[in-house]
Amino acid sequence: MGRKKHGYGGGRRGRLAGRACCVEPSADFSDDIISISSLREGERAVVVGFSGQMGPYRRKLLSMGFIPGTEILLKRRAPLGDPVEIQVRGFNVSLRKEEANVLLLRRTA
Repeated sequence: MGRKKHGYGGGRRGRLAGRACCVEPSADFSDDIISISSLREGERAVVVGFSGQMGPYRRKLLSMGFIPGTEILLKRRAPLGDPVEIQVRGFNVSLRKEEANVLLLRRTA
């Protein structure tokens, strides 16, 4: 009967409800915001948000640990650039390039 009211994403009533998960790059900081295709293998970045209106897929990324503020490492790319292997929270995740480009990132030093 009762639905789970917490967790990552969780729809309108989830723990992240009301938080800004989508970032629209503005002129102020658009130079800092990059997509996964701009990272080189071995580079680290922090998840800033998500682009587009991919609700269900955004929730899937959130459930895999791609929460804004989380540091990721681009481990490697397939020879044709698709898929990409990303380390997030100690786990390795492979995503299609198109799906990974939904992530908005900021390079870390």
